[in-house]
Amino acid sequence: MKTIKKLFYFLSLWLVIIVLAGCVDYSEMVKLPDLEGMSQAQISAVMDELGLSYGFRIEPRVYQNEDEFDKFVRYGNNLRAGKYVCTDEYIPIYTTALPLTVNRLDEVTLDIDVTGLSFVKDGIGEVTLVRPTDGDTARFRDKITGETFSVRFLGVDTPEVYNTPEPWGKAASAYTSAALNNAQTIVLESEGNRKATYDRYLAWVWLDGKLHNLDLVQQAYSNAKVGRSSKYFSVFAEVEAEVAKTGRRVFGELDPSFDYS
Repeated sequence: MKTIKKLFYFLSLWLVIIVLAGCVDYSEMVKLPDLEGMSQAQISAVMDELGLSYGFRIEPRVYQNEDEFDKFVRYGNNLRAGKYVCTDEYIPIYTTALPLTVNRLDEVTLDIDVTGLSFVKDGIGEVTLVRPTDGDTARFRDKITGETFSVRFLGVDTPEVYNTPEPWGKAASAYTSAALNNAQTIVLESEGNRKATYDRYLAWVWLDGKLHNLDLVQQAYSNAKVGRSSKYFSVFAEVEAEVAKTGRRVFGELDPSFDYS
């Protein structure tokens, strides 16, 4: 008799758990598939076919090579392959970061002849590089007036290198330094307030006709920091939204050269 009572108790408990979870019978439950080695696209195809609700999250980690990108890592919520879940249960799926494939640089152009124009006097003009400072700051010389000045790049805010160093600060600084030093022509374009704190000019930085500020967001070295009134607001917002999904660099990837201790 005691055995029957125990069995009845456990069966009742199991039924309550199933009901609370939203399932009333096995027909409303699905066995989680083994997603080992799959990309997000492959995972989506499998999960959609099963009619499951799911969402992707990026697992923060250090990556050694590109072969590690876009791979299944684990289920969230302590779920695992082979476990039965309700069809209406939300399934978090962790993958490695995704490759950076967004490129919108050709969609943004500088449609003005800057010949004879001075950035200092006219708000737009060609300059020469004096020296890079960090990921979003550099010192330039106006080709017309000969004046030298510091410029804070508009629309971006790369991680700190000095004072309080932050992950990806050195990498962002190195990326900007290489881009500036390799550019054949550098054009600065102002928009809105001409100067910021520390008496630095504010500018969009065009390197050989490409907007470097936007490239920093595309390469996941910065979030977009563009006001709605800017003519570049839409493209920056769209690029940031796409790049954020990759989980790369400032969007979640661990910096292998940074001491997190």
